[in-house]
Amino acid sequence: MQTNSNTQSQSKEDTNVKDPIKVTIPIDHGNRLIKTMNFDFPASCVDGTTIASVGSDVLKYNDKEIAFTRSLQRQLNDKTEDDRYFNLNLGAIAKEREYKERLTGVKYSPDETIEIKLLIGLPLAHCKKLGGKYVKYFENSPPLIFMFNVKFYNIRITEVTYLPPRCSEYSL
Repeated sequence: MQTNSNTQSQSKEDTNVKDPIKVTIPIDHGNRLIKTMNFDFPASCVDGTTIASVGSDVLKYNDKEIAFTRSLQRQLNDKTEDDRYFNLNLGAIAKEREYKERLTGVKYSPDETIEIKLLIGLPLAHCKKLGGKYVKYFENSPPLIFMFNVKFYNIRITEVTYLPPRCSEYSL
């Protein structure tokens, strides 16, 4: 009986391929606070090279350094009009992943892309008028490689669902 060694080695390779890590993360987009299951922090970020960034959480993404601050910023009717909420979401995702790693003791490699299903809590009026725009703002991103507080993350947002405020965290 003749076997195909190519088929045998291919099936060995197939068993070594890991399924992607898939995570659902609810994030409530408030005008004052970003809220996750385990954290809330001001919906405020600035250029991280300023003096205001000292002691702040810092995101490095797309050759920019963004500091998360406690100062109030102008309210946005359409939170997709600039990259502030995109950056705040990356920070929220990183905070939740870090929390999960501390809780479980399981570390992931930044070489592995984590697939994120994002549940966004939006003001009710935004759900009707801007919901589709939020989905386009976040969904089907290429892998996003960024650093948050000196730790690297590699994620891809694969699905986005928007819900009224505080409902996103109950949808798990």
